[in-house]
Amino acid sequence: METDVGVSTSEEANGSAAKKKPTVVFVLGGPGSGKGTQCAYIVEHFGFTHFSAGDLLRGEIDSGSENGLMIKSMMNEGKIVPSEVTVKLLQKAMEESGNEKFLIDGFPRNDENRAAFAAVTGIEPAFVLFFDCPEEEMERRILNRNQGRDDDNIETIRKRFKVFLQSSLPVVQYYESIGKVHKIDAARPVEEVFESVKAVFTSINEKVKPHGRVQQKSTLLKLQLKWKMSFLRNGVCKGCSIRPSVGTAKNSENDIIGSRLQFQCHFIQLDRTKMTESLASIPMPFMLFSIESHALQIPP
Repeated sequence: METDVGVSTSEEANGSAAKKKPTVVFVLGGPGSGKGTQCAYIVEHFGFTHFSAGDLLRGEIDSGSENGLMIKSMMNEGKIVPSEVTVKLLQKAMEESGNEKFLIDGFPRNDENRAAFAAVTGIEPAFVLFFDCPEEEMERRILNRNQGRDDDNIETIRKRFKVFLQSSLPVVQYYESIGKVHKIDAARPVEEVFESVKAVFTSINEKVKPHGRVQQKSTLLKLQLKWKMSFLRNGVCKGCSIRPSVGTAKNSENDIIGSRLQFQCHFIQLDRTKMTESLASIPMPFMLFSIESHALQIPP
């Protein structure tokens, strides 16, 4: 389904975010559906700025501002923070970002949020990216997190699922009724999910940068996610499968990113038994291919 990315704005809206006519994409999905990981990919490949309403609320509280104290007080009393407060934080963040393309993650949480966003900002989303994932799979992912949240227990997780189904799913259904939803099968591996996400953004004429440092960093990120690798300079990270010890790098901005690298890589299994060792000076794409080829031999 192709979506028109033109952003309609209310004539009455006076905020500068509306005047800039930004492209806003709402990113929705249940807890554990993988929204955060996919948002990181989208930011890297398509130049969007990523905002989480929850993070903005927590940041405002941490700032100690008058508004933050009010939000904290309401939360402590078990009250729901008014939608207008959250929307104004999002609007301020967009205005100050210097960008005109935004991913808003986990928002709107309900129909009231949706209506408030349109009323306060005068902005309608270009489309909604909905990560559809079975509850059993989301539960499995959350429980298998290496560093789970304090509330990552069965009872709390299922309450979060229930809230999503009762409050957020109707938002998805509303936008689906007006042809603004791109549904992604999020039960698949991360790389396959992102291929579907890329197709959505490519279909709206956003250009992926197919070369250079962005692609190299993206490939490394994919390797990290797929084989739980860590890339460190002269060191080993807990649980890593590969330990690179990077030497000099020509035309390089980062230790591991560059057009040509002098490097020494020790390929090791999770029990840290050395598999092979090599020293070479080769172009980055070949280095990645070499790493990927050896990584395929690492048992799950």
